[in-house]
Amino acid sequence: MSANTPASARPRICVVTPTYPPAFCGVADYTSRLVEALGDHYDIHVICSHAQEKPAGPGTLHPIFDGTPPSILKAVPAIAKLQPDHLILQYEPFAYGGLYGFNPYLYRLLRRVRKHSPRTTITAIVHEGILPVHSIRRVVHRLYHLYQLRRIASYANTIVFATELWVDNFSWLVGRRKANHIPIGSTITPVPADRAAVRAELGIDPDHFVICFFGRAHKAKMLHFIRAAYEKIAHANGKPFILALGNHEANAREHLNGLNVLVKSKLAPAQVSRFIQAADLYLVPLDEGVSMRRSTFHIALDHGLPVLATVGPASDRCLRAQDGKAFVLTPAQDMDAFAQRALELSQDPARRAALAQAAKQLYDRDFSWQTIARRFHELISPLINKKP
Repeated sequence: MSANTPASARPRICVVTPTYPPAFCGVADYTSRLVEALGDHYDIHVICSHAQEKPAGPGTLHPIFDGTPPSILKAVPAIAKLQPDHLILQYEPFAYGGLYGFNPYLYRLLRRVRKHSPRTTITAIVHEGILPVHSIRRVVHRLYHLYQLRRIASYANTIVFATELWVDNFSWLVGRRKANHIPIGSTITPVPADRAAVRAELGIDPDHFVICFFGRAHKAKMLHFIRAAYEKIAHANGKPFILALGNHEANAREHLNGLNVLVKSKLAPAQVSRFIQAADLYLVPLDEGVSMRRSTFHIALDHGLPVLATVGPASDRCLRAQDGKAFVLTPAQDMDAFAQRALELSQDPARRAALAQAAKQLYDRDFSWQTIARRFHELISPLINKKP
């Protein structure tokens, strides 16, 4: 199917998503990029919420539900009218409303699609795993989420997980033949930028060593590791400077207080791309380790930046294999090792340049949206083509 094929002649896909641009959200950005990447092969209709800003982006948009859990069922008549060949459900239970992600209306939606549109095949893309158990309350939450995901899987033809760990952990629940692994790509398209000009615009001295991180500054992103890296470089007579990008101004200022730091929040994608190119080193210290569900990690690879990240139980095997080649990993529980590697990289520009080049090559080969779209096409086209 070529890009010149009229939309009416292409297989039709409905994508149900809790959020869509211009909302500032990873699922919104991911959905928009996926719809755009699949647009050459399919006639895509996006069913989304109208509870926040007016949605805008690729695909034919249908703002139908309002963000309350039962309102997702308002999508049923629209799907029945469209009679799509395939339905993609963006399964991020916490984003559809409901307490602690409890939303039985999600699997009721799929059950009704099965009833009213029996020719439609279904894929659910899992954006959040099952909550870890830290208390008795979390035990109850975990049991419900296991049940909810199992019900979703019972109506879906395929389940897509963003990480190898989730495939390993939940194949027994959804069915091994249904479980598939497709990573998340970068949600920020690189734009041309002159590094020196961007640094001057941001007020960063040419001799500063800029360490950058991007995204929401929640507790999973260990800002104390970034502080340790900064202090290690400073103690070695370096001139570190932290560039913190993303929707995290208050947390960043609290945890990085007293350091030479610039916080830029609520940025347009093009601004993020320009500013991120001012970095000498990009840091991704995650408590469970970097994984292929982390779009902020892929953004750095796509921009050809040298990356220092942590490795932990959530880290994919294919990423572990790239340690020391396309990026550098240190144990998620070892802050001193992270700081030491940051210091070593700050003193080795040739090493950083080699990592940056390898990072971009890895991204283009394995994580680009062209690659992701091809893998989705290979997954769903047999389902569409074999229908009676």
